[in-house]
Amino acid sequence: MKKILITFLLVILAQKSAQSQPQLTRVVFMPFENKSEIENKAEFNWIGEALAKGLADLLGDTKEVGALSLQIVSNEERKIAQQKLRISPISLPTIASSLKVARETGASILVVGEYRIFPAKDQADASISIKARIIEVEKGKFLGSGESEKHDSSIAISEALTKLQQLQGKLAYRIFLNISGSGGAFPFSEMDFVRKIVNKVPTKAFEAYIKGLLSNKLDLRENYFKNALRLYAEKDDPNDKVYADAAVELGYLYLNQNQLQNAIKYFSIVPQDSTRYPEAALQIGLIYWRQRSYEQALASLRPVAEKLQAVRVYNLLGAIAVQASIAEKKDRTKSAALLNQGIDYLKTAVESSNSENNEILFNYALALFLNQDFATAAEKLKQLLAANPNDGEVCFLLAKVFEELGDKQKATDLDNQARRLLKTYAKLESSWTKSKTIEIPLRVTQISKDELAFLITDRKNKLPEQKATNEIETLLKQARTFYKDGLDDEAMQILRRILVSEPMTAEAYFLIGSIYLRRGEINQAVSNLKTAIFWDNRLIDAYIALLKVYIEAGNCLEAENTLKSALEIDSKNDEVLALQRQVERCGK
Repeated sequence: MKKILITFLLVILAQKSAQSQPQLTRVVFMPFENKSEIENKAEFNWIGEALAKGLADLLGDTKEVGALSLQIVSNEERKIAQQKLRISPISLPTIASSLKVARETGASILVVGEYRIFPAKDQADASISIKARIIEVEKGKFLGSGESEKHDSSIAISEALTKLQQLQGKLAYRIFLNISGSGGAFPFSEMDFVRKIVNKVPTKAFEAYIKGLLSNKLDLRENYFKNALRLYAEKDDPNDKVYADAAVELGYLYLNQNQLQNAIKYFSIVPQDSTRYPEAALQIGLIYWRQRSYEQALASLRPVAEKLQAVRVYNLLGAIAVQASIAEKKDRTKSAALLNQGIDYLKTAVESSNSENNEILFNYALALFLNQDFATAAEKLKQLLAANPNDGEVCFLLAKVFEELGDKQKATDLDNQARRLLKTYAKLESSWTKSKTIEIPLRVTQISKDELAFLITDRKNKLPEQKATNEIETLLKQARTFYKDGLDDEAMQILRRILVSEPMTAEAYFLIGSIYLRRGEINQAVSNLKTAIFWDNRLIDAYIALLKVYIEAGNCLEAENTLKSALEIDSKNDEVLALQRQVERCGK
């Protein structure tokens, strides 16, 4: 009886404790729908996403909102939920789809809306009318819709388009007022919200920026964006002098006119802490890629690849690295290093792709072929051939793979098929016969501005932009332990992770090379060991491993060259001196 009484009291106490804790209300904003009835309607589609992001950012950054037990789902978290649910970020979700997104994020309140643009007429400026509606997710009904037939829970607001910022501040406050249901008893006012958003971008700068977006004349757009940059730079904050949005738009303006150096100039001034930085860096990389300046393209793209975590970006980065490897004719070590980088990025793209992506798989197979990993290349090419038996380039590559693997019958059959399907067969065969080179281009679809806008996400709260040095060291320590214990697959998995975020980690390539050596895959081992030396030309263990390979293979010339380099680094190393005697006897 005593036990039952104690249990009963504990339950009552727990219930009271739970009741004393305010219930957290999570709120998610979906992009607003453009319902404008104007000829150039599509030009204003950006406002729908801008409203969702602006409202989420403004309310999410307001500490009083959190104090009142409201939690705002970030724009990034909402986009991730859409990806998980396979709801396209490009097309506007229906109410039903939006409710699914809300449930995925754990939100109990969903905010949707629409807007209309009204063009300038006579003396009146262009204006915007916005209507927001609040939905209770659990009930699937608009907030307050059950209280009265006449009750309208929508929030309507209109203003000149150049005052979109102030409008966002007012809208945020009114949405907050409706959700909280506190009747406006807050320690802040509507104007506090307006000032907060206006302080981020000076009003005159924002007005010039919006006018630039609205102008159809290139010279006017250019002047407006430059004015926006100038006015923004007059801010008192010495650490915030570049209007990233205006700089990016100027970059696109010049890019569309093929003024590539001017485009690079403005994309380059976007600050690294800006959410537009990945977009700007990607565009710089794409320009350099078009100019066949592969190493500059890689330098621009590498820092943002880990942050974006986008399959298409990894595919692009991998393809550029492979192209750079092919273009590097003078330095074989450098070429091998670039090829290995390309393989790592393409492998990540293949493994990260939710659905079968034949473009990425083709690039990965081609890179494996170039790296003489014929067995793995054959496996990937067979997958591609099964998906499309009429792909002549796949037939050609697979024929050469079987030729290298010694399966003459399969090689002949596929070669005949390639001859039938490919108009460029004679040219490809000629290059292969003369110099064992493959002149099949990698498959990369150019990323448009609109697609780029949806690829880019701010991952500050999800993944670091770069792995910290101590984290890389921790991962390397784990990989060393796995390697020492003979757990090669586990070690390889960690090493691949390291190279995705820090592609210049010499020790990672050294350990991968050592694993391939243990497996007896000599070509792969040599390639990775050379890459390790390329990134750290004083890594003596890599020279020692290469020396052993060359001595065992009877490759005296390579052994002598490697020994010379090793002695320059550490002439007193016992293992190097022992191998020196073997090199001296090599070929005798």
